[in-house]
This record gives sequence, C-alpha cells and structure tokens, in this order.
Amino acid sequence: MTIRTGGNIIAGGFTEELLQTKANLNLDNSTAITNCITSIPQDIKLELNNGTLTLKAGSKVYVPNGVGVFDTRVFTQDISVSSLESATGRFLLTYGQAAWASEDKFDYFHVSQMNLFSGPSQPTVTSANNLWYDTTNNVIKTTSNKGSTWAVTNNTFPICIVTASSGTITSIDQIFNGFGYIGSTVFALPGVKGLIPNGRNADGSLKNTELVVSSVRTYTIPSDAYNNCAYFVITSNDNTWWADVHFGGNRPSGQAWRRWYDEDNNFWWEYVSSWSKTEALILSNFVVTGGVISNYNPKTSFHALDYSDSPMIAGWSMPSSRYIDLTLGASGTQYTAPANGWYVVGKAGSGNIEQYITIINNNNDLRIFGSTANGFGISLFIPVKKGDNVIINYTLSGATNRFKFIYAEGENV
Repeated sequence: MTIRTGGNIIAGGFTEELLQTKANLNLDNSTAITNCITSIPQDIKLELNNGTLTLKAGSKVYVPNGVGVFDTRVFTQDISVSSLESATGRFLLTYGQAAWASEDKFDYFHVSQMNLFSGPSQPTVTSANNLWYDTTNNVIKTTSNKGSTWAVTNNTFPICIVTASSGTITSIDQIFNGFGYIGSTVFALPGVKGLIPNGRNADGSLKNTELVVSSVRTYTIPSDAYNNCAYFVITSNDNTWWADVHFGGNRPSGQAWRRWYDEDNNFWWEYVSSWSKTEALILSNFVVTGGVISNYNPKTSFHALDYSDSPMIAGWSMPSSRYIDLTLGASGTQYTAPANGWYVVGKAGSGNIEQYITIINNNNDLRIFGSTANGFGISLFIPVKKGDNVIINYTLSGATNRFKFIYAEGENV
C-alpha cells in the first residue's frame, strides 16, 4: 500500500513503523519512508495584523547578483507594508533596494496580471512596472517604461503571495520557504533535504540516498513546456522538470521521456529509447500558462502518521471547498477524473414526462440514478479516483444548473 502525506510518496506497507508518533520517527535516511522531503528551512517569517504585513527580523532572503552568485540578506529589523495602493487581486511580493542601503519598504508585482517574467532575453511588455529575472546574467530587473529600459534593483527572489482588496492586504496565501517561482523559473533554496529512493535493503526495508540542497538551485521551464502541468525535480547534480509522471502500479508503456516510480523495488525509471533507472526528488508541481508559472504547489516535508490522526485521515476522502466548473456534454459523454474527488451534476426537467439522469463510474461500476415525472430538477454526485472514467446519461431537457468537479480534501494536503 502506498501512503501519501503532503504530496510525498511513502512506499511500503501500512505498518507500526509508519504509525509511530511523529516525535519518535527518525527521518534521517529512515527505512520507513522514501521519495519525500524531510526538511524545509523556515527562513521567511511573516505576520499579517489588521492589514499590515510584516517581514520579521531574522528573515533570510536571496538576491541573484551575477552569474553563479546569490547573495543572502538577513534582516535585523522588522519591515512592514500596510497597503498596495488601490490594488485588488493576488500579488507576488519581493523586496528590493537599489544598494541595500536601508530597509524601509517592499516592492511588489501583480501575479494576476502576469507582470513577472524570467528567461535569457528580455520579455515584450505592454504595461509599466514589470519585473524580469534575467537568467543569462542572474539578476532581477524592473522597468517602469514598458520595457524601453530595464534596471537592476537588487530584488530578492519572491517571498510570498498575498491577496489585497481595495489596497488592503487581506491574507497571506503562500510563503516561499524552501522553494518558489518567478516568471517561468522555479527555485530551491539551501537547507532543503529529501530522500531519493535507491532500492531496498536485504531485509526488504526501504533504501534511500539523502539529498541536501547546499546552494540555490534554479530551472527555467522551456517554451515548449508552456501550458502543461509539470514537476520541478532535482538530483544530486542536476535540476530539471518532468511532465509525464506515473506513480506505482505496473510499469506503463514506453513513451519518450515518461517517468515511473516503481514502488515494489523503490526506484525511479525513465524512458528515452528504453527504460533505465534514474534518481529524482520532486519538490513541486505547477502549470505554465502564457509563459509564466501558475497554480504552484510545493511539496511539504514528511510527517509520520499516528493513531490520533484518524479524524484528519477520514476527512481526506470528503469533498473540499476547491472545485472546477465543467461544461456538460451530450448524453453519453465520458469524462476522466483529473484527481481524487467528486463529480456533481444538477439538471432541470421539463413537462410532465418521466425523465432521468444517471452517472456511471466505469472503473468500479458504481452507478447513481435519479428520475422525475413532474419537471423537477435532479442533482447527483459520485466519488471518483484520479483517472476514473465516468459516463453521464440523461433525458432531462431543462437547463444545466451545475456541473462541477470537487477535489477531495486530501488533494489539498
């Protein structure tokens, strides 16, 4: 049985070794876990109080400062920002000073308007106040004149994402401790530790190679990867991205650059012209849209399960508050579940004739059926696992009131 916590894969059986208390589990090259992150430095310390966002003293940030050079800055005092002018939306915050002479303000940039870029050549922009991570020279530049000139402003890598309403910061949505992104570039920071699967020991327990990130690691997603879901992957000496990734089960069919985690033997495999073993530690997954990263989901560090976690574990199978709206096709259309979760469909009837709707999960033959003879509406839902094929048949001829895929709570862990 494979267990996941925080998006990390833990191979092996559900045994007492995995169920021991968190305090007693030794994560250093443990034989109970594999293929996961064991430590993430907590360098960014943020506080939001009544609309004022404060970067606390002791926070450490990283500044690209020339080819192969990343300066560090440890703040000796609190730095605060209480408004983002009249802005509304989500913002990716960085900190920047022309010469680091003082510590008195944040610089900030829109995420929702995609004003952050990265790559070897300057982007084409149509608005002021854009930021570009020049990966050729390893510096972050800004423009206030729609790209006519770009100036080096000693900006840090982004430190967080916040939401603002009418200029007031209302929430901290994500803090970039350990990993993050800027434009189409992902980065990992010193201090991140993880376990790379490396087979099994003679007694059948898991064998791992520990990876410690000792310097800033970056990778800029190539343009041919845009509009694809991908994973940021590092090895002991390389940084890259993966798209076609399979976890567990039988080995999939060979296809160029397909990767597969073999949980029975505890190895990663990749297919170029044939299958061969490879090493990998996955740090995050994301989508690249319009040349910049969106929907960035970093992995969390491993924590062991214990018996007191049972209410939380039970809740993972329940519907969450995260969903995507779908378009209902003609009766008989088949849908593939994008994740573990629930399909929900609601449709109105018409007239006084008997009409129905049914949802069929082809993977386990679970069926949900509803009918009406008085023109009333029907709403149905069905649980699915990622990859399940679902067919919706109906004769209801009224309006479609809802058709959503709701993610299981465990998909948000």
